[in-house]
Amino acid sequence: MKDAFDVLTATASDLQKKLTDGDISSVQIVQQYLAQIEKHNDYLRAVLELSPHAQEIALKLDSERKSGKVRSPLHGIPVLLKDNIAVSPDLGLKTTAGSFALIESIPKGNASVVDQLLKAGMIVLGKANLSEFANFKGSDIQPGWSPRGGQTQSAYVRGGLVPDGTILGHSSPGGSSTGCAVGLSAGFATLALGTETDGSLITPANRAALYAMRPTQGLVPQGGVIPIANILDTVGPMAKSVEDLANLLTVIVDPSHPNVPKNGYAAALTKTWDGIRVGFLDPGTFFFAPDVIKPNQNATTQMETEIRAAYQKIKTYLPQAQENVSYVTLDDLEYKGRDILSIFMMNDFKNDLENYLRGLATSKVKTLEDIIQFNKDNKDEELPPFYPNQDALESALNAANKLSLSEREEAISWMRQAGGPSGIDKYLKKYNVDVIIGPADCECTEPPAAAGKSEQSPSRVFKMTAKGYPVATMPLSTLDLNGRPFGVSAVASAHQEELLIKVMSAWEATFPPRSVPPTLRSAATSAI
Repeated sequence: MKDAFDVLTATASDLQKKLTDGDISSVQIVQQYLAQIEKHNDYLRAVLELSPHAQEIALKLDSERKSGKVRSPLHGIPVLLKDNIAVSPDLGLKTTAGSFALIESIPKGNASVVDQLLKAGMIVLGKANLSEFANFKGSDIQPGWSPRGGQTQSAYVRGGLVPDGTILGHSSPGGSSTGCAVGLSAGFATLALGTETDGSLITPANRAALYAMRPTQGLVPQGGVIPIANILDTVGPMAKSVEDLANLLTVIVDPSHPNVPKNGYAAALTKTWDGIRVGFLDPGTFFFAPDVIKPNQNATTQMETEIRAAYQKIKTYLPQAQENVSYVTLDDLEYKGRDILSIFMMNDFKNDLENYLRGLATSKVKTLEDIIQFNKDNKDEELPPFYPNQDALESALNAANKLSLSEREEAISWMRQAGGPSGIDKYLKKYNVDVIIGPADCECTEPPAAAGKSEQSPSRVFKMTAKGYPVATMPLSTLDLNGRPFGVSAVASAHQEELLIKVMSAWEATFPPRSVPPTLRSAATSAI
């Protein structure tokens, strides 16, 4: 039987039009995604588990539509959730961060952001695999691996993951929101929610030819998310189109936040570079270090060449765009000889994780010590011979609360200043630009995670602190080397999500459609 839509290319807006026209039902959409997952998940390992209630919920939403009730532009659309975002037992899904230590834990309810998805009429299809504890378990563990889910594989890379001694080699799908990105690219869903502390949304989305955004921290409610460090973490959207990303961002932001546009983010879909001041990072200078990605000259040359060509294409619309702008370096974010983000991850992880555990309805593990001991007692699953260490967890245990209250406040103030006013904002002002675009395969995500500044509320009633500047990623091409996608990232100042949507919309209108995995192409029937 002919498929009702192409799972590899269909966007949520495509599906919404078909739903509105009566050409398809949400039940059919769910069934077609489930069939795709059944075909390909055994190899890709992108989805951990599926909600047994998805079709039942879809049927209810179809009934609402027939009665004239459409809750949002995403009514009746399925979504995948990273498995560190809590869901109520009513949805029939677990929340484990990929760890068997949390397999019997039961949240009291949904994460705040999940309630917002359901209110908008979305269907939680299932939980996506991830790097265990969002890549905060041990060293030298490949992104996208968890004891529960195994190793997530790229849907694009020929031959799968080939370990080369680096953590983000060209065959890696990236992480930690790996299953979300791979799942979307493989046609398991059209939308997903991941999380980011530093690069966990942007990196896997870049390697799956997706659009994604890490919003300004605090814009999206964080309650009910298994943390690394609450001071750094945020939930963010992934999508196959900018329109979908804008609509999903509208659903998940806190509607009471003073920086949320009253009518949502779709108004920023202008599809033009007009009025945007852009600066470009040199792709030959800004790239992951050799200990992060093992250098391959052909791949490096291709990425540099195609990214520079993309810059030149944009300059046909924006002749005044600034090339070779400067940017915050990792050295700029060293505080007393240590990486500032690592300081907070190590200092805060134990307290933040245990606060989450205390909020559960039930859990066999109550403390970080309990989890470490569980892993030792269940080493065949949790500490297998190929990943035998949990040194991140152990280091966080030893480093917990080492900062006094005054030391912590001093470090926070330094971090926000270094990443924000003395970092990103300094370079935006220096080059008179609104946004800085550079290769997504670089350490461009750490400065936004660190950044912060005091600013006036839109109503000018009070001062507030903006934390964690927004960053987005946009697809460009695929490597001749092995087929893996690459693209660019865009960084702006605090609460500039509308600007980034404009940039992404202009990018999408300027460049060819995002690529789909060639190996899966033959399995999908083009219907859209």
